[in-house]
Amino acid sequence: IQISCVIDLQVHYETIQQRLANRKVCRNCGNSYHNINRPPLKSGVCDSCGGALITRKDDEPETILERLRVYYAATQQLVEFYAEKGVLLTICGDNSMEQITNDILSRLSPQPC
Repeated sequence: IQISCVIDLQVHYETIQQRLANRKVCRNCGNSYHNINRPPLKSGVCDSCGGALITRKDDEPETILERLRVYYAATQQLVEFYAEKGVLLTICGDNSMEQITNDILSRLSPQPC
């Protein structure tokens, strides 16, 4: 397989923390919400079934730190490998999804990496 481009989204810890810590899930039906990006109509209550919204264990601050530690330990060598090959495209992931998408598309056109 010929790899012409690998995208590395760089996101500051504070941004990751804010994104994950604001996620909520309905205890009853499992619907997902986000306090900032997709809030429920009534705080703490599922729009679909009226169930209580909770923070999942994997979105708690201590768990987020451990998840990031494991992620960086597992991926740092890959980032270095693809950077040495000249195919690593680093994108700021702190922006909105629309901005990140535009950044990726504009950096890939007309020539990848």
